[in-house]
Formats: sequence, structure tokens, C-alpha cells
Amino acid sequence: MATTNQTYGASLPDQFHLISNHLLTHLSLIADTREMIRERAALEREYATKLRDISFKAVGKRAKRASALVVGDEPSRAFNESTFKNHTFDSAFQVFLASLENTARDHITLADSLDSEVVAGLALLEKRKDDLRKLEVKNYEKMLEERDGIYDQRIKAKAKYDDACNAVENSRRKQETGKHSAEKFDSLTDDMNTAKDAYLVSIAISNREKDKYFEEDLPVYEDLLQDLQTSLTTRLTSILSGCTMLHLAHIQRITTHQASNKKALESVNPANDQNLFIQYNQRPFTLPADWSFEPCAAHYDTAEVSLDIQPKIYLQNRLASSRSKIANVKPEAEAKQRDVASLQKVLVKYRESPKTGDAEEVARQIAEASHQMAMLTTSVATLEAEIACIEAALGGDEGGGKPHSWKSSSFSIPTTCAYCDTSIWGLSKQGKTCKACGISVHNKCELKVPATCGDPDATIKKSEIVRSKSGAGTPASRTRASSNASVASGASVPSLTTSVSRASASIPEASPATPTSPSSAGGAQQAKVAFTFQATSPHEVSVSEGETVTIVDPDDGTGWVEVRSSAGATGLVPASYLKVLAASNGTKKRGPAPPPPIARGSKKVKALYDYQAQTEDEVDLEAGKTYELAEGGDDDPGWWEIKGGGKRGLVPANYVELIK
Repeated sequence: MATTNQTYGASLPDQFHLISNHLLTHLSLIADTREMIRERAALEREYATKLRDISFKAVGKRAKRASALVVGDEPSRAFNESTFKNHTFDSAFQVFLASLENTARDHITLADSLDSEVVAGLALLEKRKDDLRKLEVKNYEKMLEERDGIYDQRIKAKAKYDDACNAVENSRRKQETGKHSAEKFDSLTDDMNTAKDAYLVSIAISNREKDKYFEEDLPVYEDLLQDLQTSLTTRLTSILSGCTMLHLAHIQRITTHQASNKKALESVNPANDQNLFIQYNQRPFTLPADWSFEPCAAHYDTAEVSLDIQPKIYLQNRLASSRSKIANVKPEAEAKQRDVASLQKVLVKYRESPKTGDAEEVARQIAEASHQMAMLTTSVATLEAEIACIEAALGGDEGGGKPHSWKSSSFSIPTTCAYCDTSIWGLSKQGKTCKACGISVHNKCELKVPATCGDPDATIKKSEIVRSKSGAGTPASRTRASSNASVASGASVPSLTTSVSRASASIPEASPATPTSPSSAGGAQQAKVAFTFQATSPHEVSVSEGETVTIVDPDDGTGWVEVRSSAGATGLVPASYLKVLAASNGTKKRGPAPPPPIARGSKKVKALYDYQAQTEDEVDLEAGKTYELAEGGDDDPGWWEIKGGGKRGLVPANYVELIK
């Protein structure tokens, strides 16, 4: 659409000051633009300085690591500069670093050009145009002053004419009264007409000056301001165009650097670089030899697997354990292998079409799944090797088919191992207890116990197995109940083979024994302390190994005895920590109460103490609460099965009492 050229003089009559202020606004825009470009140049220079510093650091770091990056820390052959040129990534990286330095230099060039060409040009333009505007305003004001002088002459002529008219009228009134003569009146009339003529001449001059001002002079000055604004805008546009061209040239140089980067990075070939690394790091390699049996220097032996009774039991138990483990681990390993294969397919798809998914996330999942798969397949491989070795040694003699169901246990009171007859002691699951037959053993003895759970005629103890091997003695008959008794050393309190919380539950804060004490039967019963005991509550008393104490109240089935120490302090100690001395008056040691038998017809029990379940087949007890006795829950005399709160499980028999 064509624009009709209009002039300020023709279109904006008597708007000189408005046009001048408009021009002043354009001049202020030049000042603002100049300041903006100056700050932009400073910013470019600051950016270039920091970019150059970054480039120098990166080049220095690359120089230090170049050989390690290309051929590794300890190459097996000599290398030279051509080796680095053959490494595609290192070559591309050098181009990339060089582009940083070149880019910094280009920003410095841009900053210098902006200062010298744009900022300086804008300053010169602003000064020249403002000086010209001031000159034109000054000339306009002079012309306006001359016009106003002519207008003043008209006003003065009008005032003189008015004064002459007033004088004539005054003379007329005085002539009527005889005070003025006719000659005086005529003289004043002539003066009035002269003033009138002068007034009429000034009017003609003023009108001519008015017409000339509005029709000739003012349009010229307004058009001069318009021309000044036009030239200012044109020149400002030209300078800004030059500024734009500087930026475009700068961008073109940056684009050239980035194009070089793009070309260099597109040539990166990881396989080529990896082959180069392999080439400079190949060394002779021989697979390490298999390990073989090394006999002890102090004892002659051979590499033959021992199949004596005890070693064979160990192998049979270990074989059963390994088969159980591999049955669980192998399906997991196979499933994980399938997961990895599936993820590999997804990764290929995402890398071919990046928009379909996050390939990096899939790669992370593959790394994690591969690690898990490696761990599982290692377990399978070791178990398979273990099973093959033991099967070859046993030759089919894999033992009985009644393995124990072991669960890890903690022991707050020393408990006798059913295998080696030594104490199990510790709060960090130092042993294991069979969930079926109730025997407890050290962790180290687990695989040495024959897999004959529940067999009353089976040999369990180490000493009995040894005697059986030598033919001396007869294997001791052992029922489940007698096993429990031997494990607890005569005490049926379940806390001897349970966890810390179960042990603490067997020590109620207010459970005084009521049976008659030995002292009331004719003399105080004495006991020797077998193990040092440190009190952990106000109801207990600390005693030392070898100390003789007086029994105040014997064990009432809780596993605790109230004693008076040699220092005179009274409190509770574990019954198994004491060895009762023979009484001189014939008083007999009172043994711990056995678990109460379940009376026929009993349906409910009441919890005597709080108890916290330690395994999945146990349930919690809350002191004072009533529970339903489960049917068939009396298989183990030390444990009863109850139902409560929607759950069913085992609890210690001594922690509850029957409700008739």
C-alpha cells in the first residue's frame, strides 16, 4: 500500500513546538540505543573473556589426559602424534576445543565493532541532529520575535488612536461649555485622523505578517524539523542495520565453527577408537591354572574326599541345602536373563527412533538388570559346581530324607548345642533352632547334624556319632521332648532358644514366686554361679562366676531364680546360670516347671506376659488378653498354637495359662 507523502507545514499548522518535542523524543531514543549497544559490547567482551578462560583450562586438561584417553595409562607399545590423529573422538574433541577459542575471539571482534561502529556512530548522530534541532528552534524563535514586534506596533497604533478619539470627544464637550475654541477642536480632530491612518496602516502590516507567518514562514520551519526527523530516522536505521550486519557476520562465523564441530563429531567412531586402544594394549595372556588340593605341611593327606561318618553327613546336608537353594535361584536367574534380552530389544528400538522412548533410562535398567543377572548366574554356577562335586563324591549315598527345618535364633541365656554339647550364647542370632523337633545348634554345627528330624532312634550328638563310628557304645535314644530338655539343660522356658525380645518377655516386672522357699523347709539353699550375669533391670541382681549365692525363691517355671548375693543384694538371675549345691539338711533342688499339659476340653488360654513373634509361624501375645486354642496345636510340649486377631501361630507354652 503506497503511502501519501504529507508535510508537517501543510498538515500541522501552528504545531512547531509539538513537532520539536516529537523530534526530541527521537533524539532520546538514539541515546537509549547507544547506551544499550555499549552495554551489549561490554557483555560480549566479558563473555569472551570467560569463554577463553574455560577454553584454556579445557585444552590444558586434555593435554594432560590425551595419552590415557587414546592408548590408556600403560600401553604395551610405543605411540606417536599420528596415533592421536587416528583416534576419532580425540580429533573431534580438539576441533571442539578450538571452536571455543575461536568463538571467544569472535565475540571480542563483535564487541570492538559495536563500540567503534555503532556506539560511536550513534553518539555522533545524536550530537549533530540535536545541534541542528537547537539551531532551527533558535531561528524560529527569532522569526516569532519579529512577528510579535509587528503585532505590538498594531496594538500601540490602536492605543494612540483610542487616545486621540477620547481627546476629540473631550474637546467637543468643552467647546459646548465655551471652554475650548473651534481651532482647538479642529486640531485634535486632525490628530485623531492621523492616528487612525497610522492604525489602519499597522493593521494592514500585521495582517500581511500574519499571512506570511502562517502561509510561508511557519510551514518552512516545520518542514525543516520534518526533514531533520527524516534524516535522523534514516541515519539511525542505517546504523542499526550495520549493527545487525555485524551480528549476522558474527553468527555466520559461529555457525562455521559449529559446522566444523558437527563434521568432526559425525566422524567419531567408537569401534575404531576401541580397536586403537586394543592395538596399543594387547599383551600375552594365559588363563590362570585351576586350583588343586594343597595338603597341610604338618600332616600327610591326599585329595580324596573323606567319606567317614561325620564328613559324609556334612556332605549330605550340604548337598540337600545346595539343591534347595538352586531350585529357588535358577528360575530367578532365567527370568532375569529374559528381562535383559527384552530390554535389549527395547533399547535398539529407542536408539533407532529416539522419539519413541528414553534410551538412556532403558540403558540404566539394562545395567541394573545385568548386574542382578550376573549375581544370580554366579550363584547358579557355584551351586551347580558344588552339587556336581558332592554327587560325584557320594556316589549315590545321599543319606536320609528327614532334614531339619532350621531357623536363626538368638540366645539370651547360654543354651547347650544338641550336637557338640557346648553352650550357644549371643544376641545376634548365633545359632539355629529346628522348627519341627525343637533342637538348637551352633551355626557351625548345622551341616554336621544328621538329616533325621523326629527320628527317636537317630544319633545326633557328636560324641555318639564318634562312638558309633568306633563301635563303642550304643546310640542314645532321643525323642523330641528329651531333645528339648537337653537343649534347655533341664529348663523348659522357651526364652532359652528364642530372640532377645522373647527372652525379655520371660522376665515380667511383677511376678513374685509363691511356692515355699527352701529356707522355710529347714535351711537356706546355696548355689554356685556358673556364668557372670550383669543386671539390666531393678528386679535383677549382678553376680560373678564362682560366687556362692543363697536361693531366696527357686525357679517357678519362668527360668529365673531369686537369690541373695554374697554382697547382700537380692534380685533375679537366670536359673541356667546357677549350679545348686547339695543341701546338708536333705533339701532337694527344685527343678523348673515343665510346660503344662493341655487338658481335654480346654478351648481358651490367657496370656501371662507380653511376647513378640520372632518368625513367620509365631504370633504376638498381649499380657492379660484371652486367645482361642487351635485344634492340634499341642504337638510340641514347649509351644502351643493359638488363634487371635485373625492370625494363627505358635507361642511359648509358659507364657499362657489355660482357662477352664
